Amino acid sequence: MVSECCNGNAMACDYDKILDGPDSSCTRKINAISITPDVNGMDPYNLYDSCYIDASEQNQLKMRTVIYQHFLKRRGLDIKTSRKQARELGLKVVEKTTALSASNVPYPDCYYDGITMYLGRSDVRKAINIPDNVKTWSECAGLNYDVQYDDMAQQLKAAVAAKVRVLVYNGDCDTVCNAIGDKQFLNTLGLKQISDSIPWRYNEDVYDVAGWQTEYEGLTFLSVRGSGHYVPMDKPREALQMITNFIRNKPYSTPTGINISPQPPLTS
Repeated sequence: MVSECCNGNAMACDYDKILDGPDSSCTRKINAISITPDVNGMDPYNLYDSCYIDASEQNQLKMRTVIYQHFLKRRGLDIKTSRKQARELGLKVVEKTTALSASNVPYPDCYYDGITMYLGRSDVRKAINIPDNVKTWSECAGLNYDVQYDDMAQQLKAAVAAKVRVLVYNGDCDTVCNAIGDKQFLNTLGLKQISDSIPWRYNEDVYDVAGWQTEYEGLTFLSVRGSGHYVPMDKPREALQMITNFIRNKPYSTPTGINISPQPPLTS
């Protein structure tokens, strides 16, 4: 794929342009690669998180398959078609997948499995008044909906024009909503960039880089170093400082003064 579609340069390749273009051998190659274990054996929400899952091929993907189903749906394909294309290219594919449920695994094993298991428990369903005839909750349930727009350019431009302060942030280990793609998108909005990308720091500590900050006219972009999709879960202290300073309209490296040491449970 790199040699035939990207002029031998994977880093400079415009994959989005290939995917949005007409059907071709290149789009089919990317579709096929997306369902190989080499790619989706990693958690797309956090590339550096570990999934403690059964190593057999049947259980290798689990709920992560849902993400690739959505990806392929946007391409007008499905898992079956993409597997066929992958096999035609001589790529190894995972032929079967097993959806995660609270009954078939003893503990959360991937980045977002815990909430799936928790909301599937009978005592939790009872506590939040979920009727027995309602299906078990699952992430990305495959609901059909009408896509009204492909990006948020219009909304962001309107907010900036109305003098509403805007913060856009991404964990830099997340590929689903990735920092590089979002920064490239922001660069297309036509907003004046008023600073180069510089580090922002936790508690103004010169040795504790929390991520990178780029200022545009009316909008700030932050990356959060070492975080996946769920920034408050992966980097809670940095997330607290970031959101607090956004609300207070202060520089993002400013210490919050909030005590983050563990506290005893509240008593009634």
